[in-house]
Amino acid sequence: GLEDKRGEPVTRAVARGNWLYLNGHHVTCSRVTEVAAAVASMNMSMSDKTDNSVVAFIQQKLLWHLYRAGHLDVYPTCISLLADLEDIQPFEPDLSPLELYQRAIRASVTHYSDSFVYPYIHLGKHCLRNDRARESLANWARAATSIGRYNYYAKEEDDIYREFRDIACQHIPATVKQSTSGGVAIVDDPVSFCYIVQFLDGICLWEEGSPTPVLHCTWAHHIVPVFASFPYDVRSRVVFSCGKDSNTDQQSNAGSSPAHSRRSSVSSPCL
Repeated sequence: GLEDKRGEPVTRAVARGNWLYLNGHHVTCSRVTEVAAAVASMNMSMSDKTDNSVVAFIQQKLLWHLYRAGHLDVYPTCISLLADLEDIQPFEPDLSPLELYQRAIRASVTHYSDSFVYPYIHLGKHCLRNDRARESLANWARAATSIGRYNYYAKEEDDIYREFRDIACQHIPATVKQSTSGGVAIVDDPVSFCYIVQFLDGICLWEEGSPTPVLHCTWAHHIVPVFASFPYDVRSRVVFSCGKDSNTDQQSNAGSSPAHSRRSSVSSPCL
């Protein structure tokens, strides 16, 4: 929001499941991470449609200096940004964008209990640009599973909301319509169908217990035809199960915060 929050403790925001505070798995502020955050926030935009290539190059080179010195090892967002810049204009040949995205995810899993969302989102877009449609869907599903741990607060989380809305309303429909996986159309691939279900389940978890709805008619208008495009014989090959009985889950979480007193996400689907 626009209100001044300087000096306020973050305990209340963490307790209510606010995504910005990563359920308490925050990046520790130090002189090095302050510098990294300042570099990551450099604005290269000259207009809505034009970026300044010189500023982008300076940002990329500074991030490489920080990365080589080991200062980004516990900063998944900055590693993902570096991967994005390398994907646009390669600067260091010894590490591919894919390897950087994977290192960002590994840092999130190792140091922050897999609380970061953007590395999965960006890796999904990278896979899409490289005609790896199923892997795009897999990473977007993992991003949604991560966001499902939080609650949605519209004032403070417009950016991440737009990312997921664009994935659901633009990227997934286009991927399903135009792409193949291993020579097979996506609509004939039950694994891809599983990932789309997992994606939507994560979004539903994000909305569950939140003060503001996430899903609305625009989402339904785009996502329902996606499910309808998969033939019955493909959908029928998928079996879903939940990790816990819903009644047991509710009892075990009695008195806990809204972000945690919710049902389990569906487990990995089986074929």
